[in-house]
Amino acid sequence: MPKVVVLPKEVADKIAAGEVVDRPASVVKELVENSIDAGATRVEVELEEGGKRRITVTDNGCGMLLEDAVLALERHATSKIRAADDLFSIRTLGFRGEALPSIAAVSHLRIQTRAVGEDTGVEVTVDQGGIAAAEHRGVPQGTQVTVTHLFSNVPARLKFLKTTQTELSHIIDLMVRFALSYPGIHFKLAHNGRIVFQSPGSGDPLNTVVAAYGREVAKEMLPVASPEETPVRVRGYTSRPSMTRTSRSHQAFFVNGRLVRSPLLSRALDEAYKGYVPAGRYPVACLFIDVDPAQVDVNVHPTKMEVRFASEREVFSAAVSAIRRALMGVNLAQPAFPTRVEQSIQAQTVPDDPFADPDEKPAESGKAAPAPDGVREPAVSVPYSPTARPPLPPASCPVEKPPEWRLKPTETQPALTFEDAARAPAREEAPPAVVPAADAPSAPPAEKTTLPNLTPVARVLDTYLICEGPDAIYIIDQHAAHERVIYDALMRREENDIAPQPLLIPLTLNLSHSDAAALESHREALQELGFEIEPFGRDTYVLRSVPSILVGRNYEAMLRDLLDDLRERERTGRLEEMRSEICALVACHSVTRSGDPLSPEEMARLVQDLRASPSPYTCAHGRPTLLVLSRSDLERQIGRG
Repeated sequence: MPKVVVLPKEVADKIAAGEVVDRPASVVKELVENSIDAGATRVEVELEEGGKRRITVTDNGCGMLLEDAVLALERHATSKIRAADDLFSIRTLGFRGEALPSIAAVSHLRIQTRAVGEDTGVEVTVDQGGIAAAEHRGVPQGTQVTVTHLFSNVPARLKFLKTTQTELSHIIDLMVRFALSYPGIHFKLAHNGRIVFQSPGSGDPLNTVVAAYGREVAKEMLPVASPEETPVRVRGYTSRPSMTRTSRSHQAFFVNGRLVRSPLLSRALDEAYKGYVPAGRYPVACLFIDVDPAQVDVNVHPTKMEVRFASEREVFSAAVSAIRRALMGVNLAQPAFPTRVEQSIQAQTVPDDPFADPDEKPAESGKAAPAPDGVREPAVSVPYSPTARPPLPPASCPVEKPPEWRLKPTETQPALTFEDAARAPAREEAPPAVVPAADAPSAPPAEKTTLPNLTPVARVLDTYLICEGPDAIYIIDQHAAHERVIYDALMRREENDIAPQPLLIPLTLNLSHSDAAALESHREALQELGFEIEPFGRDTYVLRSVPSILVGRNYEAMLRDLLDDLRERERTGRLEEMRSEICALVACHSVTRSGDPLSPEEMARLVQDLRASPSPYTCAHGRPTLLVLSRSDLERQIGRG
């Protein structure tokens, strides 16, 4: 008797459905994508019990004829493509012809639809994959799909659904992202008869950002735009470094309008913010990648959430460049009395019902962020030595095309379009940042500083410089500021900064085996920075020269602290960009400590060197170098405002 058999159709359908539909949010995603592909300008989603009892999606799209509605329930029946070659030029969200049959296989489904120009509509009822009825009915133009008793015939899948609040939170997050991707479509989500989210559908992306993230968060967003002539165009919004989250849940990526999960774009965002935010904190971002459809493969997974790029390096570099362009040229100084904007998307879209997820508890309100990796006070006490110098100069239904994004004037941004931002930075008219290839060192781009002229007037608490600026008081952390100056000098690799300075008496280092292994792993990188270190027996090395900018330090203590950090980062797998990380660690362990005295001349030189930095607002590990207390803030705090 043969052991290999062909599975019955109903079994095969349930297996295939498991790849496409795994929770109520998956059903909503597939149905809303169909509505968008149908050219709808209004999409309404109604839920009962988080979608476990009922999901209804209604749109005003082009609708379907009776024949199309019945055929759409067959697996691999679609209006989006006709031949295999069409897979290389996909411009619609759906194309596989699996969504409706997969949903119908694990639920009770009803389709009511009327095509454009038709006098009557149709109603098709499906029960667990089989068509129960198909008849003409009087219904409005568009399509309404109702799904009930989801997974009633798949008890194992039903058992693994989460609580109503958890399933609802996934759907809210999904609808928010659809609204961000298509600001010209009015989206509405109702749960148990109550509206929990809706977007204006005005076509203005800034209004959609307000609806998605809240007004206070929207004020902290910066427009992102790459030049129009580039083959990979990046647009959208990203937050100021002062506004971050403890997870990536507030980051959304879209490729040609398609919501995707992309480790590549996540890494690009991390790379662009390196040195701006501490480790363990993530910016809020909504980024759109527009690329030739022939250069991206969307047929990777049945959910269509994963994509592959023909040229990952080009996409990575374009994303990093566009994000850094948004960050450079604007004043990123953190106010001394910041506005509280640490609210989640769900808390802003549903203010009276935050729908806390019991399975995924958010970070406690007010809890301090994790300390940046490798940031600790150096063991060396040295006076400040100025080193930095100014840097050298085809579907059957119409498909809506995402409208051009256009900003309205707000309190923090001038009126500009993405096209304007592509031609010039938001402020100070700094030249665009030039980003190296994906495997090149991530040196800070040379930009005209946005830090105003500052006059040091005092030093308080043995750590902070009080400086007077235009209509504001600046409070500078001398350790963080000096670290930024040293880091920039090392990253620029200018001859006068990293030229090896021979030691009069070479220093012998007797290291532990683990320290010796860490040194051997990174000795070549250290040598490029001006450290000449030679083996001198088992676990023993001789330091013969150091970078000229570090002359006068306690070299042994500095190197031992540096090796401790390098070894720890290797163990935790965080040493991804070796040169940048080594420069940051060297800077941290070789600068003035908090409490070290500075003369008035040294304070003035430190402020001048910090102002020449392309990124003066944070140290190499993302900690702020300064806070600003504006005149209006000061007057308000003392009651004069």
